[in-house]
Amino acid sequence: MYNAARLGLEEAGANTLFLAMGFLQWREVSTKKSWMAPLLLLPVSLSRRSVRSGFSLRRHEDDTVLNPTLLQLLKQSFQLTFRDLDVLPKDQAGIDVARILQTIRNAVVDIAGWEVHEGVSLGIFSFAKYVMWKDLQDRTPELRENHVVAQLMEVAEEHVTPKINLNERHTLDAKHSSLDFLTPLDADSSQLHAISWASEGHDLVLEGPPGTGKSQTITNLIAHLMGTGKRVLFVSEKMAALEVVQSRLASIGLAPFCLELHSAKARKAEVIGQFRSALSASFELNGEEWQNAGHAVDRFRADLNEMVDVLHRTHENGLSIRRAFSMVVHGEPRWQPAQIRWSDFEGLGREALDHVEGVVATVKSVVQEVAPLTENRLASVRHQTWSPTWEEQLLVAAERTSRAMDALRTEFRMWAQALPTMTSEELSLTQLDFLAETARLLVGARVCSAGIRQNPTPDSLTHIQNLRSHGERRLEAWKPMASLFRPDVTEIGEALYTEWRKSSTASFFTRWRLQRAVRRQLQSYALEKPWESQLALENLLKGLEEIHREDVALSTLSDGSRRLLGPAYHDHETDWSSLAAMEAWLEGWQRTLRRWPRVFRGAEERLLLDYPEEDRPWSRYVEAWQELNTNYQDFSRLAGRDPANTSEVDEPGWLERLSQDIEQVSTAKADLRSWCRWQEVRAEAVALGLLKIVEVLESGQVAPEDLEDYWRFSYAYTWVRQQIDHEPRLRAFSRTEHMQKIVDFRRADELLQALTPADR
Repeated sequence: MYNAARLGLEEAGANTLFLAMGFLQWREVSTKKSWMAPLLLLPVSLSRRSVRSGFSLRRHEDDTVLNPTLLQLLKQSFQLTFRDLDVLPKDQAGIDVARILQTIRNAVVDIAGWEVHEGVSLGIFSFAKYVMWKDLQDRTPELRENHVVAQLMEVAEEHVTPKINLNERHTLDAKHSSLDFLTPLDADSSQLHAISWASEGHDLVLEGPPGTGKSQTITNLIAHLMGTGKRVLFVSEKMAALEVVQSRLASIGLAPFCLELHSAKARKAEVIGQFRSALSASFELNGEEWQNAGHAVDRFRADLNEMVDVLHRTHENGLSIRRAFSMVVHGEPRWQPAQIRWSDFEGLGREALDHVEGVVATVKSVVQEVAPLTENRLASVRHQTWSPTWEEQLLVAAERTSRAMDALRTEFRMWAQALPTMTSEELSLTQLDFLAETARLLVGARVCSAGIRQNPTPDSLTHIQNLRSHGERRLEAWKPMASLFRPDVTEIGEALYTEWRKSSTASFFTRWRLQRAVRRQLQSYALEKPWESQLALENLLKGLEEIHREDVALSTLSDGSRRLLGPAYHDHETDWSSLAAMEAWLEGWQRTLRRWPRVFRGAEERLLLDYPEEDRPWSRYVEAWQELNTNYQDFSRLAGRDPANTSEVDEPGWLERLSQDIEQVSTAKADLRSWCRWQEVRAEAVALGLLKIVEVLESGQVAPEDLEDYWRFSYAYTWVRQQIDHEPRLRAFSRTEHMQKIVDFRRADELLQALTPADR
């Protein structure tokens, strides 16, 4: 009982130890249960000199009262009031106990089961909640005038003050100078934010577990409000909380200005003593030094806050540099950032970036269905939109391509003699196509003479070109004369033209004589009169002279022509159109030789030396290749591949790779649907600039489940580098210099804090 009374006095600041004199035995109407309640309560206190000494019971200075809770119960439940006892009667010894008990006995005498008993008992009786309730009951109109109490009493939505987010404190330094806060104790930004709002008249509740600085914040708030000329009432349910704050106020020199209204300090003498201490308190003020310290803090703080703003400012993509740094630092140590092209992401806002992240998330979920991507059986398929019809067409094209490959392998045997060390499986698509082009030429070699086939050299081509040129010019020169003269006129044409030219310089009589001889001789070869004028005759003679020149040229080419053309050569009567076909073939053959692959060197000679009697073998190879190429084009188109991709067509072993692709497509046809979906989201990702992310995923360097984190890591790495490029403070950042600024700020802040209790 001694400990309970002392704890009640220390915790609540009120005495709870009473001598109960007289008891009322009363009964509940509903349950008929009987109760005993004390009537008169005399406040007392227990004390002792030591642990081993006895207790002393003394009268407490509080007034003797009737049990207030009992009186309220009798009034509320039984309509019993004791107006005569509003002021307790007294006798010569003090309170007239007998009269009080008799008054109550008379009031309840007619109630069955109720009885007043005399007796004395020492006990703990607490009326703290009753006093609070009574105060609310008696002073409701006055209390409603306070908006805080009105909120607590009515809890109406329209009276609730908007919530204050103490985390939104980034503008605190811009809003307040360090001299605006009179906070002698350490305070972080959340505590200063609370002090700022409270000093502006806002209502707020600070919540937090033990040790989070609530008492320190209250101490700073009281000091700040006192410094701005305000009075503060600090109340607490427990005395321990009051003592913590009071001791902290005393530690900063504010004890003389604190009036303690709890515990033993609530006695009149103690209150007067506290007033005396406050009136006699004096301080030596140095306002200039305090202000200088505050300005120094503001200066250092502004410089540091500029860096904080750079690091924590939220950009249009929703990121701050600080957060991006964190994303990079927390990436897997083995990760290397993807070399994404910044131009694809520059200027992206939060919404656009969210879209990119949504695509990355889709890639992650889809790729898990088709994993692994490395060496996947359907890697050759690039088609993006699956349908049953498309799948059927792809498989049919694969089957046809497979059969066409088998046919080509069969027809490739004709190359065995020319390419004894080669197989169709070793060659690239370009080489196989080159062989098909060569086979077409070999089929066309039938138009050539044996001499040309055996010697298809550039010299042979030049000889044939010269031969055809002279022959066709002679033919063109003879065409207008063919209907005028006999063919043998060409034998005397050159001599006649010489005589005619000679006459042009002779005398009149000689010229007439020579020209008449030329006319007569030419007339002997004519089929009809071939000229009407002197000029027409002269033109005919010029034509005969040109034919003679071409005959001379043809004569010089005759030996080589007979070797190359054999029976097909008939001097100027040769079939020049067939010669043109031979020339075209030779030109094609020379073009082919210029592109002849190194691996085929030497085969060109064997091909023509061993020319078959009939060209059907070469035709079959061409047909087989055309069939394969057509089906391959269909298969590639359906698979979404580019048939002309140089990275594939020039690589050896094309037939073998194509066979493997077709076989894998056929065996993995059940996975085609999910694979097409992967190709679709892959294309979407690539279109957004995520090619390098996709390539890292496909190479197996990053697991699918880590893809989103890896994307954020790579994006943050690239974005941070761009921000550093454009931010002067980050480019000029020095860790040593920055740490020195922090040290200087702390020193200035500590000086201001030390000056604040004494100077303010």
